[in-house]
Amino acid sequence: TQQRLKAWQPVFTPRRVTGVFVILAVICVGLGAWLLAASQSVVQYSMEYTDSPEEKNVTTLDFEVTETLAAPVFLYYQLEGFYQNHRRYVKSRDDFQLEGTDESSFPVVESDVEPASSHACNPWVVVDGLVQYPCGLVARSVFNDSFHVFHAKAGGDFEPLEMDESAAAIAWDSDIEYKFTNADPYTIHSDGRPYEEVMNMWILERFPPEVCVWEGPDGQFAPMYPRMRRLGDSRLVPDCDYNLKRCNFTSVPGGEHPASCDPAAGFRRKANPSGWGVENGHFIVWMRTAALPTFRKLYGKIDQDVEAGTRIRVHIANHFPLKAIEGKKFAVLSTSSVIGGRNDFLGLAYIVVGALCTFFALIFAVAHVQDISGRRAAKSGPDSSTQNS
Repeated sequence: TQQRLKAWQPVFTPRRVTGVFVILAVICVGLGAWLLAASQSVVQYSMEYTDSPEEKNVTTLDFEVTETLAAPVFLYYQLEGFYQNHRRYVKSRDDFQLEGTDESSFPVVESDVEPASSHACNPWVVVDGLVQYPCGLVARSVFNDSFHVFHAKAGGDFEPLEMDESAAAIAWDSDIEYKFTNADPYTIHSDGRPYEEVMNMWILERFPPEVCVWEGPDGQFAPMYPRMRRLGDSRLVPDCDYNLKRCNFTSVPGGEHPASCDPAAGFRRKANPSGWGVENGHFIVWMRTAALPTFRKLYGKIDQDVEAGTRIRVHIANHFPLKAIEGKKFAVLSTSSVIGGRNDFLGLAYIVVGALCTFFALIFAVAHVQDISGRRAAKSGPDSSTQNS
């Protein structure tokens, strides 16, 4: 005879299935209501600035806080219509180059990348005979708008609102520790020239080691950029000392004409708060690509409450070109909850699943009642016919 092992063999009767659906409905609706309430507790202000008027590449956004933003308050930039999830785009990067390992692990001169078409950074590896540092489409398209936030209480003047832009505040710890390390511009290549001359280290202009910040009257806000100097081949590079972490500045992006970062004129020098080169927090955040064409990335964190009635003014050095692809740009100020930022989808999804479970529970309950009624009718039928005979 066939050997039979002990096993649990559940019988899914309508009664048991109804009970399971009822339990699932209670859990899903309850959890969904909690998630929705947590999401609704997030206070956020979103401002589009794609087509906002600008003066000297500066866009200004003004609004009044109507509901208190409890610390920590996060500043995000949001892009719509930018496809960071395209396969060729995502693959166009060189992680060995970004990790800053020895030059044998990543290309330094053009001969290192032959054939360029098979390199990880294809199609943006070598331009005008120079290896790009960092190479690849993800790096080259890095978001380069900058935000300067001011606040004013009723009747007061606008003052800078302290914001933490450090890599530790906005980027993943694992990315900071393991994935991004600057290549020293003064490292001597095997041909006797420093990396600064051998490669096109364009990232150093975008994220220099020192910045000049505006701390003067708000109405006179003016951004400053690293001044450029010419190498022996007439190529422009940032006029910075990477050992001392000092730079000279200009008032025009990519300009050579010097401008004074003078405290008497409302400016102040300071080390780049988000780091420099590929170790810059904004660059690290950008390099973690988004899955959808509409996404937000963290720009900074404000560790103080912004009370209701406070006026907020955001000056944006507007450089990131998104109009050509019909995309949109937003600046978003938001608090957070236990589930993160505001997103009603998860809570609504749970509630919908709970409603479906309730619907199926009713169907099985009706089927169970009809089954019982049918059995009783079947039992009573023969008995009544016998009694009549």
